[in-house]
Amino acid sequence: MQFRTSTLALISALTVFMQLGSAVATPSPSELCLKTCFNQPPTCEYPWYVGGTPGCYACCRAA
Repeated sequence: MQFRTSTLALISALTVFMQLGSAVATPSPSELCLKTCFNQPPTCEYPWYVGGTPGCYACCRAA
């Protein structure tokens, strides 16, 4: 039961973080962005680097 509760809390925290991250990483209202941090090159067509953080970028596509 405790594992299930902590898993739900983690999912909730990730959901909030992703919403905040995508709100911060939106260069314009006409683009939909998802901020990701990986140790690999961007896999998306329009990477937008966030705050000069190494490995962090937002994948944007036309909304």
